[in-house]
Amino acid sequence: MIRHATDLGEGAVLDADVAVVGAGLAGIDIARQLGRRGLRVVLLESGRLEFDPAIQNLARASFAGKPLRTPETHSHLSSYLPPMYRGYCRLRQFGGTTNIWTGKWRIFDPQDFELRPWIPNSGWPIALSDLLPFYEETARDYGFGHFEKEAAGTFFRQTRRLLAPARLEPHLFYWERTPTRSGTRFFQELKGAPTVDVVLGATATAIRLTDGLDHAHSVVFRSLDRRTFTLHARYLVLSAGGLEVPRLLLASNGQIPWGIGNGRDLVGRFFMDHPKDMRGHLLPGGSFSSLSEGVRTRPRPRFGISFSLSAAAQQAASLPNHAIYVRNPAPTVFPGRTRFPIKLGIEQMPNPGSRVYLGAERDALGMPQLVVDWRFTPRDHEALATLVPALIGAFAEAGLGRLDFGPTPVSLDAMGDASHHMGTTRMAADPSRGVVDSDCRIFGVDNLFVASSSVFATAHAYSPTFTILAIARRVASHLANLAARAAPAAAQSLPLGDVDIVRTAPGRIQKPAGAPE
Repeated sequence: MIRHATDLGEGAVLDADVAVVGAGLAGIDIARQLGRRGLRVVLLESGRLEFDPAIQNLARASFAGKPLRTPETHSHLSSYLPPMYRGYCRLRQFGGTTNIWTGKWRIFDPQDFELRPWIPNSGWPIALSDLLPFYEETARDYGFGHFEKEAAGTFFRQTRRLLAPARLEPHLFYWERTPTRSGTRFFQELKGAPTVDVVLGATATAIRLTDGLDHAHSVVFRSLDRRTFTLHARYLVLSAGGLEVPRLLLASNGQIPWGIGNGRDLVGRFFMDHPKDMRGHLLPGGSFSSLSEGVRTRPRPRFGISFSLSAAAQQAASLPNHAIYVRNPAPTVFPGRTRFPIKLGIEQMPNPGSRVYLGAERDALGMPQLVVDWRFTPRDHEALATLVPALIGAFAEAGLGRLDFGPTPVSLDAMGDASHHMGTTRMAADPSRGVVDSDCRIFGVDNLFVASSSVFATAHAYSPTFTILAIARRVASHLANLAARAAPAAAQSLPLGDVDIVRTAPGRIQKPAGAPE
């Protein structure tokens, strides 16, 4: 079922097995997976089916550090989109930012999850192998090509051999024919799902805990006309993205003044994006023509390759991960083409001083607006200064040609952002280093989970979408297992911490007298 918050009566109270906040890529996928397993899911989405500037305005933020992109009707960054979308780095609309992305899927590298001594605060509490089954499951379900089969193919193996002497590596990505727009692609499935209730125009404004402060009791949400509603659930998942997840946790300060999950002052810290430089060009060398199949961008769908220094070369030079994409080459043979535009993306060092926090201004619903303080460390600048000449030398050694980044040095201060907001509720092995554990559960709250790029401990160099979806699948699988183990008890009552909720009608509950708000 898909309905609007305006269809609910003032003060309506809903209940579910699982409440999901945010109907973007991750939230929609979690709702689909859990709904298929018979769990009752309520999916809250601040936006509507169509773009609404008034609702989009709720996402406004200010900038204390390097600014992120802002709306520009004639922005070259998103000229392929309708003018109303151009320049936005996130959308409040059913389907979220999938409404504006380009459809490029890439698996993170093994070293992205590992402790790298030269990358401060690196290391996830999970390995790539923990996510691989969910990458593979997602690729099958969404109809991508087979990454493992493609990597074992003749072209990719020959490319690896060609680049290896220069300590370069190719990396696969998959480009869809038409980018997945989750709100459109899965609309009919969600509309007809008997156990999934999608509520549009429903902005989550607070999470309430039970008296022990270790269990999420409910989520409060509001419509743009400022009516207030409540949703109770056995499990709560935050899938609203790398900016809105920390905002909601910090704004939920009625019971804990510093916000939920923020006992160590880590919510909102370690904010990362992908600095990118798009000024450079490749003047192709003799070996480049043999890679024409891998660097073409048309026709789609297709696999393509990006380039980076090898993991061993990164370690030897204490470099972060990175990627070079050759942009827009013609789908025909290359003779006569003198140069190709390139895009360089680089991993940002996890930095607690790069953060988001609540500002003094409030939006139309009374929520504190977010302040984004995007900052780099001296190590970021040093690494970029080392990386660029290393890449130039490696491309020349491999015979790929000459990388030309223009007359001025590549600088983080001049590089743009990629609208990839990550790290603000980072995953860690213990609460002294992060906000969520290896199951994406917020430390100290037994039923509150995050499925978002905000849990990234490090950020790779580009294309986080596939990893977001793999994490969402992993969270959904974990919740399904928890619910299955709790099923016998749930058949008798709906336990919500210290309160038992008695069902009175579908989607409605009645609180016993004296139950905490």
